[in-house]
This record gives sequence, C-alpha cells and structure tokens, in this order.
Amino acid sequence: MTKIQRAAVQMTNLVEAFLLLAREPDRDIEANMVCINDLLAEEVDRASILLESRSVKVKTDFFNRLRVRAPERVVSVLLGNLLRNACTYTDEGSVLVSIKGKEVTITDTGIGMSNRDQDHAFHAFSRGSQARPGGHGVGLNIVGKLSDRFGWPVTLRSTQGEGTTALVDFPDAVTEDL
Repeated sequence: MTKIQRAAVQMTNLVEAFLLLAREPDRDIEANMVCINDLLAEEVDRASILLESRSVKVKTDFFNRLRVRAPERVVSVLLGNLLRNACTYTDEGSVLVSIKGKEVTITDTGIGMSNRDQDHAFHAFSRGSQARPGGHGVGLNIVGKLSDRFGWPVTLRSTQGEGTTALVDFPDAVTEDL
C-alpha cells in the first residue's frame, strides 16, 4: 500500500504542477497571503510517507513567520518538490527545514550531487548520476520554472556523499515574529 500511496502523491503533484505552468501568467491563479510555515508543516506531513522504512528524521526550525502573496498551490508545489527530493535521497540522518528571514532552507544528509549534476539540475528530464528508480526528471525543472515565474530565486549547494541544501528566497515576503 505504501508504494501505491507514494505513487499517487507523486502523480497528483506532477499533474498539479503541469496545470499551474500551463496557465497564462497570473491568469486564473488566485493569489492570497500564504503562511509558508503552515504550508511547510503540511508538506513535512506528506513527505513522511517517503521515510517510513528509513531512519531519517525531518526537523523544522522556524525563526520567524513568513508570509507571501501568491497562489497557495504554487508555493506548496515548489517547496514540496524540494522537500520530497531531500527525503528521497536521504537514507539515514536528517532533513532540516528552516525559515530565517525571507529564506526557506531545506538541508539533507543524503547522497548529494556532483558539480555536473548540479549544473543540469533544473533542466527538463535531467536525472542525476545517482538518481533512484521511479523519478521522471521533472521535479527540479518545475521548481526552476515556478521560481523564475514568481521571482523566488532557488539556489542548490551540494557535496557528493554529504548532502544537499536548497535555499529559496522570497524577496517580497513579509516576516513576523513567532
């Protein structure tokens, strides 16, 4: 049942992402003030299915509340893809999801990426040299397209064999004390 649930979640996210990208910019996509803290908490719950058989802990460290005017699904798809990648490629250790200022950082202790893989990470159908079976090579491409479309720069830093950090900057976001 776990494999079926995982496949259903991945397919739903993929279809939603393609539908979001297919729409004309800013047309038919309702933007509201979205609390990124709440969305990340939901995405952490969803990603837990990926970690059921592994000794990986997902930790959150929110220094402040972060809100952005955006379509909720867009923010969820972007951050969810990054979080699922971190969980998929971490066999032991941890995934840390943090909010500090206007930045969201997702850091894992997974397999990491080579410099070459990082150079191609946001290209369509690009799969890293250590990619696991079952992926399509579109997750980070979708992240890159949403990032460009909404003005939220995404940076990847990775060391092969040590892990990866994905940093998303929300320059127009509003921060609030917790």
